[in-house]
Amino acid sequence: MKTLKRMLPAMYGLLLFIPVISTACHIELTTDNDHIKPGDIVSITVTSIKEHRNCELSDDDYSFELSNNATLLNQGTWTEIRRGVFTNTYKIRVDNNGTLDFRVYRECSKKGISEGNLSYQVQ
Repeated sequence: MKTLKRMLPAMYGLLLFIPVISTACHIELTTDNDHIKPGDIVSITVTSIKEHRNCELSDDDYSFELSNNATLLNQGTWTEIRRGVFTNTYKIRVDNNGTLDFRVYRECSKKGISEGNLSYQVQ
C-alpha cells in the first residue's frame, strides 16, 4: 500500500504529460466513393486541423504520396474554412486494379510528422 501511495504522484504527472506528446495537426481524409474500380475519378477531401495557432509552416505546406495505380488529375488549393481548419480536394484517376494508397502529410520541426492515410482495394 505504501508503494502505491509513492507511485500516485508519478502517475498523475504522467497523465499531465500525455497531452503534450500529441501531433501538430490532425489530418483526415474522406472520399466520395467507397467502391472504386479502374477508370474511376475519385475526389479525396483532406481536412487539416492545426493544433497550434502560431504554426511556423505555411497554410499550404503539405506533401502527398500516391500509389502507382493512380494518377493525380488536380491537386486543388488549400482553403481555410474556419480559424485553424483547412480543406483541399484532390482529384485522382484510378488506372488499374490493386490497392489505392493516398497519404497527405506535413512535417513540423516541433512535433514531427502529421499525416492522414486512405487505402482502398480497387477491383
